Amino acid sequence: MNSENLSFNSNSGKLNKKILVPTSKSYANRVLILAALNPDIVVIENVPESSDVRNMIKCFKAIGLNVTQTNDQVKINNSFPACEVTTDETLVLETGDGGTTNRFLIPLLALGKNQYKLIPAEKMSERPMDEMKNILRDLGVSIDDQSWFTLKGPYKNERKEVEVDCSETTQFATGFLLSLHKVGIKVIEKNLKTSIPYLNMTKELIIKNTNRYSVPVDFSSLSYPLAMASFSGSLTVPNCREIDEYQADSVFVQILKDLGVQIDISSNGLSLKGLSDLPSFDVDCSACPDLVPTLCFLASYAKDRSIIRNVEILKYKECDRLKEMLRIMNLFEVSSYYEPDQDAIIITGRIPHSNPVEVKTERDHRMVMISHLFQRMNGGGVLHDIDCVHKSFPQFFEVMN
Repeated sequence: MNSENLSFNSNSGKLNKKILVPTSKSYANRVLILAALNPDIVVIENVPESSDVRNMIKCFKAIGLNVTQTNDQVKINNSFPACEVTTDETLVLETGDGGTTNRFLIPLLALGKNQYKLIPAEKMSERPMDEMKNILRDLGVSIDDQSWFTLKGPYKNERKEVEVDCSETTQFATGFLLSLHKVGIKVIEKNLKTSIPYLNMTKELIIKNTNRYSVPVDFSSLSYPLAMASFSGSLTVPNCREIDEYQADSVFVQILKDLGVQIDISSNGLSLKGLSDLPSFDVDCSACPDLVPTLCFLASYAKDRSIIRNVEILKYKECDRLKEMLRIMNLFEVSSYYEPDQDAIIITGRIPHSNPVEVKTERDHRMVMISHLFQRMNGGGVLHDIDCVHKSFPQFFEVMN
């Protein structure tokens, strides 16, 4: 199946398979920024095919970075802003729809002297960016509000530290951490409630400061086949040989183990054997909001009532994932609702039905992938806008079917 087709006919059925999953786009885009700042040659192995990462590399080349690629290896041969060729013209960059692409790239560009205009795709232009603009202005960077994001550096402020509000996303803090450490400005996180492991990943990578990186398996992508196989299926993943504690979504492995799913990880990879009945659960997702869709799927077919907590942050993702997940579950006749006072989704598990369901989600890779799982668990159906999966898991449908 060619995932460039916009629709896919999902069939029902369990997952019993040996698969390979992508490496982490979150990790890759972080080390790409660090590589761009390193005056030495930096080599990055196991780079994923994610569109977010491809867009970052495309922008690197446009701003003067010398990037060479061989299969899944990327080599950065010079550094920014030393590579910058001064011009009076505004340089236009097509940055795609990735939060990690746009929000990590902007603080890097502010180290340079040229004016850059970013052209995002999909719904990136609707996602929060005011915090980043305000901080850049405070640091002396010129921001032109006549377009989505046009900036001209370099940083002019002599401040030694800057506060970053993390209530809507930690990506602003990560973007500034990656670039401001080069000019000696300390980043202080405010209202930090979610995705803390990803900030810890950023800080650890800055400390590591090496000339060679190897991108680990993406546990966000891995969660989808793990969830599907947890219902009486079996799975082998040879390229997952250890838990990456800095990826928040790696906690999904322990969640499944706590539910009784048999999972073993060794030098030979990960193996899973599912259950005929999955118990209900109560999970706090403040550290791992990207797992909420997968947990909603598990809860929909687990016994009794499950609770998924600290989910309001989902409103600020590629789409309003809180609203969209409730809509998807309703399509499959799953009883679910959001309780604002608890900031929790309450789901009552049910027995799958055999009716095909046609699904057209918001254009969001996670909503498309989780809809496929719902279709497989029930009677299949047509799934639209499947090209969205290129953002994180380009071979999703080939791997899963």
